[in-house]
Amino acid sequence: NINIIFTYPNSDPGSEYIVEKLKKFIKKNSNSKIYKSLGHELFLQFLKNCECIIGNSSSGIIEAPLIGTPSINIGDRQKGRLLSQSVFQCSNQIEKIKNSIEKILKKKKRNNQKCAYRGSNVSKKILRVIENIQLDQLNFKKFNDIKF
Repeated sequence: NINIIFTYPNSDPGSEYIVEKLKKFIKKNSNSKIYKSLGHELFLQFLKNCECIIGNSSSGIIEAPLIGTPSINIGDRQKGRLLSQSVFQCSNQIEKIKNSIEKILKKKKRNNQKCAYRGSNVSKKILRVIENIQLDQLNFKKFNDIKF
């Protein structure tokens, strides 16, 4: 008895498989829709008016807490980011995801939780962190080039 909105995954290898599964789900569930892209403004409107966001996108870590929408972050794609109180971290096990959804739906209180990305003097704090970064100690994301 809940509406479900999906957005396409990014174009990483395996994304076609995910889109195929989502389309099959939507055919069987009239309360669900999929969008290739919502655009920034429409996405934020959906995010503000939904019960929660589920996935492994930075939107669930950054934008959702700023708006006051709880999120379920699945897996470790966002590992190392600060997590707000409204972010539920879980593995990709179905039972753990269901449990997180149930916790969010039972909890009616929103917007009063501490957000890791909100505060006073944010730009000064960011500048202080940047000034102290040891560039030779950064871990860079690794990419695998595909030969054609």
